Amino acid sequence: MASPASETMFAVDAAAPGRRMARSWEVAVGAGDAWSLLRADLQQQLARAVRECGFQYLRCHGILCEQLQSAIRNRQSELVHNWRLVDAAYDALLDCGLRPFVELGFMPPVYASGEQRIFYYRANVTPPADYAAWNSFIGALVSHWRQRYGAEELRRWYFEVWNEPNLPAFWSGTQEDYYRLYIETARTVKAVDPELRLGGPATTMAGWLREFVRWCGANGAPLDFVATHVYPDDDQFEKTDPNYREEFNRGGYLEKVVRRAYDEVADAARDAGFPPLPTHWTEWNSSWRWGRPIHDATNQAAYICRVMHAIHEQVDSFAYWTISDIFNEFPFPRSEFVGGFGLITIGGVPKPGYHAYQLLHRLGDHELPAERRNGAERDASQGSLDCWAAREGESLQLLLTNYTPPGLEGATLPDRQVRVELRGLRSASWTVTETRVDPEHANGRAAWEAMGAPEAPTPDELQRLRDAAELRTQPLRLHRPGHDTAAVEVALPPSSAVLLEIQPG
Repeated sequence: MASPASETMFAVDAAAPGRRMARSWEVAVGAGDAWSLLRADLQQQLARAVRECGFQYLRCHGILCEQLQSAIRNRQSELVHNWRLVDAAYDALLDCGLRPFVELGFMPPVYASGEQRIFYYRANVTPPADYAAWNSFIGALVSHWRQRYGAEELRRWYFEVWNEPNLPAFWSGTQEDYYRLYIETARTVKAVDPELRLGGPATTMAGWLREFVRWCGANGAPLDFVATHVYPDDDQFEKTDPNYREEFNRGGYLEKVVRRAYDEVADAARDAGFPPLPTHWTEWNSSWRWGRPIHDATNQAAYICRVMHAIHEQVDSFAYWTISDIFNEFPFPRSEFVGGFGLITIGGVPKPGYHAYQLLHRLGDHELPAERRNGAERDASQGSLDCWAAREGESLQLLLTNYTPPGLEGATLPDRQVRVELRGLRSASWTVTETRVDPEHANGRAAWEAMGAPEAPTPDELQRLRDAAELRTQPLRLHRPGHDTAAVEVALPPSSAVLLEIQPG
């Protein structure tokens, strides 16, 4: 047993009323592009994620892209609308138990004003050449969805206009050009059904939020929610925030961006005469760079849990980008572990980040206060500890993490000894189980490397990898110093997440 001086202690009152959690982390998740929704392997991964992580909506790029042929010219050069592939993609999504969080983009070439493109599937990112034609297309598409899926179903969807128009790579027009695209599109969608939910500006770095909300208010643009993105390692932050690098290295920059955006949207909505506006973060990850090792590492699980604990009350959704490494923005991955954005590899091996969402899904609906007693001074040099306490009925859940921030990456760090003291227990006996994600547990990349890092694992090797990567639960001892108090002690290696489930009986 660790000495009291070396332990970090948290105290949890199991009898506290707690706060009801909206579980904003489960509302949505991302996938690379709509064409990939037609793949059976991605559909299987999505269905699994619904069962085990509780996701409700999915957002992806490219529902309007050339691949899905929604607007093309036939051999007679006649403009033709064809919804069959669009329908197939969304039918598959609904069959998996997910609703679309529709990203209205990118530009069908037949309506485009230019040739600028992005991604391996060559998505056109230019404004419409003719807004009357664009509006006719959007109106026809949304009317088709309303007829196919029904008005009540469509009113449960979200409609987000475009993707990251504050980046020249994703939008060849100006900010004012985007505002026109937004208001034209929003009015067209509302003309089909005024109860459909529209939002923007879908910017990265939480950009344009204040001015966009105020512009919508001043110009009578329909606005039901605000949408934006954040990646904490975006170097563009250095241009506007002189303290960026220092805070990023400590590991808390994403939380700063979310807090600032929360205040900006609230202030702007009040100034513009809107009711309080929901804020949906329709993309986020620890890094926007494909190929970063953190995407495959156990530290990603610790980071996801820590971030969600910090910001879940300040967001209406926080959609991880992406569910899978089945991803077509670049040439298709050649190897099983490539540092891709996904929570699951192309072969269906769950990564530690996926397990983070499994652990989050097992939290009860009421958050309990977890008071930290000591050890905070060691976080800066040894790794950042966090304790998230929750309750469902009489059962308690403790989600403990030891996150290695960017400034400590590569350092040799100690295990952290943690003791959680519980009071207000109502049962005479309890069982405790522990589920770990750390370098030795539920670590698919480590199992793959031990196998020799095969670029294309055989079916037998893939099954062995999937088995090795799964979560395992084991019993843990609960110390009972009094009739209504107890304590539990665990060791947290660097870059780890541990869920303790404490149940009466």
